[in-house]
Amino acid sequence: MNRFFSILFLLCLLLSLTACGGKPQDADPPGGAPAQDTAAPPEAPPADTDNPEEPVLTEDEARRAAFAEILRTAHDRQLLPDGTVLDGNSIESIEGNLFALHDVDGDGAEELILLWQNAAMAGQTEIVYGYDEAAGEVREELREFPGVIFYSNGAAEAPWSHNQGWAGEFWPYTLHRYALESGVYENMGSVDAWDYSLISNGFPHDVDADGDGMLYTLLTDNWNFTYHQGSAGSGEYWYYEEPPVDGAEYLAWRDGIVGDAEALELSFVSLTAENIAQTLDVPYEALITTLLPNAAG
Repeated sequence: MNRFFSILFLLCLLLSLTACGGKPQDADPPGGAPAQDTAAPPEAPPADTDNPEEPVLTEDEARRAAFAEILRTAHDRQLLPDGTVLDGNSIESIEGNLFALHDVDGDGAEELILLWQNAAMAGQTEIVYGYDEAAGEVREELREFPGVIFYSNGAAEAPWSHNQGWAGEFWPYTLHRYALESGVYENMGSVDAWDYSLISNGFPHDVDADGDGMLYTLLTDNWNFTYHQGSAGSGEYWYYEEPPVDGAEYLAWRDGIVGDAEALELSFVSLTAENIAQTLDVPYEALITTLLPNAAG
């Protein structure tokens, strides 16, 4: 009888195990390795905080970051990279100045043109900055009085700040041409004029071959403003030490530098914090000080 109940108990036990899905599972899988929760992702290794990877600027980003620092320092501190203090005594006067991005020298990359015009005449200036990728720094290419005309062949025509001579309606100017080897604009000479209708005494009519009453003085980079004052009508009343020339010689000089190049159209915007950010869109401002270490003065 006891044997009968023992057999019955074993049969019930087997039936109950089958109904529950088979044999019971081990607490640990074979091999002694603990069971893993496959739903939980493995933990990522801790970040190396001692040597974080720094972002690498592209050439264009580095150029724009450097240009942005120049503009922000001019806007906030009225200071140029070389330490020049700019004329600006209010936010209204400061933001009345302008800047533009344009490839004015023809080297294939944009330059920064800062037009500081809202100041006393002695403090007005127009500056072209380029970016030297090899050196990782900005380079001043040209600094002149505002009103520079840039040409498609790399020439630049810079008006003088004053016209107090004998030129009349002709405004004296200096011509520059960008030199790729040096990375800056080279002074190619200047021109002033003598208008007979303004100053007739001593006007050398024999030089005025075309008879239009205009003569021109071509000046080298080291011209001397001292002029000779002869007696009226003597033909020795020269404005400069260099003798004047007629229009044909003046135009030949100009054409040798400007030629048939077209004047560039630049889009200037006001020097505001919003325009600086919107135009340059600098992605890594934290690296600006390393790109332009002398900007702080």
